[in-house]
Amino acid sequence: MDATRLDEARAALVAERARMLTELGDAIDAPEQMTYGSQAAAASQVFAQQRDLALREAAERRVREVDAALARLDAGTFGLCGSCGAPIAAARLDALPWAALCIDCQRRTGGR
Repeated sequence: MDATRLDEARAALVAERARMLTELGDAIDAPEQMTYGSQAAAASQVFAQQRDLALREAAERRVREVDAALARLDAGTFGLCGSCGAPIAAARLDALPWAALCIDCQRRTGGR
């Protein structure tokens, strides 16, 4: 991979990391005091809180993936599959610069 592509990948990763950290800065609202008979309101608040927690976990996971990709850039292994060692397709890295696996190995892991 040439230096220009590596610089572009680094810029994309740094931007994604900043975006995720901004999302993580948003507070999750705690449920409000419920009054008797407000089961629908309580259910809505619990749902919203669970949704916010799931989004926070996804953002935290993305930050870890981006940090790992930046470490691979520094180590000189960016763009190589962490499983089989083959190059990761440029189109995949354009779409997901934090991708650690080639598409074949990603499919074998069940898409996780």
